[in-house]
Amino acid sequence: MKVIEKVKGFVQKNRYAFAMSAMSAIMMCSAGAVDGATTSFDLSTTMTSAVQQIVNDLLKMIAAVLPITVTLLGAAIGVTYGINFIKRITHKSN
Repeated sequence: MKVIEKVKGFVQKNRYAFAMSAMSAIMMCSAGAVDGATTSFDLSTTMTSAVQQIVNDLLKMIAAVLPITVTLLGAAIGVTYGINFIKRITHKSN
């Protein structure tokens, strides 16, 4: 539960930065749509494509980081159980 509390605290402390990054992404998408390449501007299509691109990028990052995270988590759990096992064995032998 401590990790969830830390994440919540981080998000609450940086909520303005998150809001500004979202607004910046929206403005960049809007600026790209109005640069003269198209004659009409549809905000809903622009927003939908921008959010979809953000989701795709996040999924790519998660897919890249997940195997490393699982490996490190497994190693940490293995070391923890190994240390506890050794402590139990040495404690009982005395």
